[in-house]
Amino acid sequence: MISLKELFEHYRLEGHEKHQFKTEIMHPFHRIRYAITRQLIHKYVKGLVLDIGCAEGWFALWMPHGAEYVEIDISAPKIKRAIREVKEKIKIAEFIVCSFDNLPFREETFDTIIWTEGPEHAINPEHVFRELKGLLRDDGTIIVSTMGLPPLLGTKFYDKH
Repeated sequence: MISLKELFEHYRLEGHEKHQFKTEIMHPFHRIRYAITRQLIHKYVKGLVLDIGCAEGWFALWMPHGAEYVEIDISAPKIKRAIREVKEKIKIAEFIVCSFDNLPFREETFDTIIWTEGPEHAINPEHVFRELKGLLRDDGTIIVSTMGLPPLLGTKFYDKH
């Protein structure tokens, strides 16, 4: 599993201008959010995982061994990059181009849902969140992180129970 420091160093050396978080990589606020999100992933991720807005798929590198997951993003180029960067390292993943406004999944499909860098882009984030809760199995968990909605740090945790 890649560390936060290793991830940032990878993108710095490769040329972070290619990546979605080219400015975020240098900002302490985002580093704190990523560190908290990573801790939540380590503590709560289990079973089948849905990563909404996966971008280049770097959260997949933090998933526990044995987790199976579905990575979605609205950007086809980002999904292609995620496949190139992540698929070789982690075999149990599916990548889908779609929007969180129109999720193609049945109710009670996922054990864990991760929605980062997306709620601030939703027209009605509360509606999307209600939809996500319906996709969870009974003992499921949602991890949400955003920079555009309160609270200031923007990391929340939801347990279906």
